[in-house]
Amino acid sequence: AVWAAVDGTAIQGKLDIHSLRSLTGNISSKLVIYTEDSFAKKWVEAILRSDKAVAMDAINVYPMNGDGTAVKANKYHNLDPSNKVKSICIIDGDSKQQDSEADKVFRLPGESPEKYIYGKVVELISNPNETKIGELSLLLQKRYEDSNFVEKKIKDVGITCRDYHLLFSQIGKSIGFISETVVKSAFLHLWSRYYTDESGKILSIIKNNMTI
Repeated sequence: AVWAAVDGTAIQGKLDIHSLRSLTGNISSKLVIYTEDSFAKKWVEAILRSDKAVAMDAINVYPMNGDGTAVKANKYHNLDPSNKVKSICIIDGDSKQQDSEADKVFRLPGESPEKYIYGKVVELISNPNETKIGELSLLLQKRYEDSNFVEKKIKDVGITCRDYHLLFSQIGKSIGFISETVVKSAFLHLWSRYYTDESGKILSIIKNNMTI
């Protein structure tokens, strides 16, 4: 763990040099976003990539290894008058922290993030009149012809997995030792592309808070 002392308060978390620089304003961007963990960071970045009008290099997203840490980092970042670039915090749906527009703390949809994304994507690929499973198979580095196999393995893992933090790792192993990172990216991409109502709300929050 790394501790940072900000305005007389200690913040604990896996703070790397980039996140520490964000607290001191030593960055060049139009918005800083603090998230609870690396999965939420990937989720927010997938939402950003779904809109070609968003300049990815103008936004910095930092995972803070805990919702409380993310909320505190966001609070002290915005309290520091030397920070010309403002920040927002995006917490998970199941966070016990309070979301507040005034405090620039917002919430992702769903409850357990991994379970929510998994469930939404399973809804997409279960529609027999759509070809979403073929698209997902390609994103998972499998052939389009492997779609039925991929769908079965994904649903089997959903039945047997008891720890939702391991969902994507187990899916990767079951379909042929595909990297967990690849699996997460594939699921998040599909969600962001087709659940535009929900992803659009997050996009609007981000755009409305960017420094002009």
